Amino acid sequence: MRPSSKPEDGFSTERLQVARWGPLLGNAVERAWLIENISSLLTPSVLQHLPPPLQVIDASAEAQDWIAARDAESDVLTVQGQDGGPLIGLLILATVDEVGGVQTRHIGYMLAEAYWGRGYATELIGGLVDWVRIKGQPVRLIGGVDAGNTASAKVLLKNGFERDAGLSDGLTEMFSLDL
Repeated sequence: MRPSSKPEDGFSTERLQVARWGPLLGNAVERAWLIENISSLLTPSVLQHLPPPLQVIDASAEAQDWIAARDAESDVLTVQGQDGGPLIGLLILATVDEVGGVQTRHIGYMLAEAYWGRGYATELIGGLVDWVRIKGQPVRLIGGVDAGNTASAKVLLKNGFERDAGLSDGLTEMFSLDL
């Protein structure tokens, strides 16, 4: 399975193909592939630092409901290696608001544990930033990081995000990047 080559549907980096999951949802075989892979992705370690709406009790039983909820509230993109293969992770983009022609998008991402510590998250967010820049429309990206998730904070900082004290609280550090 290969992501769409249309630029509006996703982007690629040196090691990653990132594509909107919409086409997968409309095909029974691809949807089954997605459900199986999401069930493997949503382990307790992956979910540990995510907000409550993204939490699941039993990934294998709740995958379809989890997919439907994410699809209703956000643009979701699948992350795979350049050669296709298993699902490496997900990138979630939720529109928060638009002020003065500048859209604010809240980003979230998760990677399978097997890909942690290998630079994939930094590459993914760097690709996202480049993709948004190429579109040429003013956008503000924001991302929240659980206070205990320093690795995710580093990923955002490496990609030009800055800590936003006005949006942060004691439990979640917020980062933003204006493009």
